[in-house]
Amino acid sequence: MKSSLASVRRASEHKAYPSDSKKHPRRFSQWLIAAALLVVGIPVAQVASEKVVRATAPTCAEGGTCVVGDIGPGGGKVFYVAETPFISTGSDCDTSCLYLEAAPSDQSTGINWATTVPFCYSSGGATSTNSCQTNSIYEGSTTLQASTRLAAQNIGMGMTNTNQAYARVSSVGGSGGSATSAYAAGLAWAYTNNGKSDWYLPSIGELAQMWDNRVGAAMAGIVGTHYWSSSEVGGWAWRLTFNGGVGGTSYKNLGLRVRAIRAFTHGWVDVRGPGGGTVYYYNAAGFACGVNLDQECHFLEFADASRSWDTTGWNSAARFWSATTNLNVAGTSSALGAGAKNTALIVAGNSTLGYAATDTNNFVSNAG
Repeated sequence: MKSSLASVRRASEHKAYPSDSKKHPRRFSQWLIAAALLVVGIPVAQVASEKVVRATAPTCAEGGTCVVGDIGPGGGKVFYVAETPFISTGSDCDTSCLYLEAAPSDQSTGINWATTVPFCYSSGGATSTNSCQTNSIYEGSTTLQASTRLAAQNIGMGMTNTNQAYARVSSVGGSGGSATSAYAAGLAWAYTNNGKSDWYLPSIGELAQMWDNRVGAAMAGIVGTHYWSSSEVGGWAWRLTFNGGVGGTSYKNLGLRVRAIRAFTHGWVDVRGPGGGTVYYYNAAGFACGVNLDQECHFLEFADASRSWDTTGWNSAARFWSATTNLNVAGTSSALGAGAKNTALIVAGNSTLGYAATDTNNFVSNAG
């Protein structure tokens, strides 16, 4: 969510699509049972059916890798790609953010940074009874205020700044606060697009990246004039001119343009995978998998239904682990990625149909 003071920003969906498979393209012969569930009488509905799968890489908008100029998941243009993850507290990506995208259009052609509601702090003050248009959204000593404002200029700080502005100008005062439509950070805070609600007013550092990559990002509607950042300097705030890229400070009562942004990362889980099930695990480094543990995999996918296979068709009845209740299967492992090997070993010991291992070994999904 954007802020504990704000009621709630809904979490965005995370998407996942593995890369191409070395397995049979149509029949999923390696669906497997969880090695840890070595018990009898377990309904197949309770057995973790998994499949290591790969498929065509997703687009940036679908949760794949992004470059500057791509359309992001929020429908905006990607203008920043980090070499290492950064923190954007309050964003959906939180501590693992990699990208910044700008909204497809401006949210205002001219609006003040803050309103005159009396809920802000004087220089070095701890009492929030001062106009937010001429005072600070941050409390504390002058030294603390100065250090907070300096940190607020960095990449990843736009969401924190936006939430703080929203807290002082709109939330703290309750009915006495300003509507989000009345000031720059409020507009960005309330903005939604393409199902994403974690947009915010960029910090000056983030706004500078937008300027630096404006050509590669090919953002529509950017005008060669002043845009607000969410970084404050006491009774002023940082702005950047998209006509030369010159930064400076302006009084908060001036009407400058607003372009919201959002931070995001890869979305690898909780969507339908190529096998028709749901991808529930992603490991960027990869792990050994396959019947002989000789493949490198990155994803695990749940089966699309809890179904058992037998000669009469599909059903969801409970199944025993194996036809031989005292079967001792040598070589099985509890390691991640070992399920396909375990399943093959169990079936090799007893291939009678209608049991957990044989059911999953013969499973064919709706997708293939």
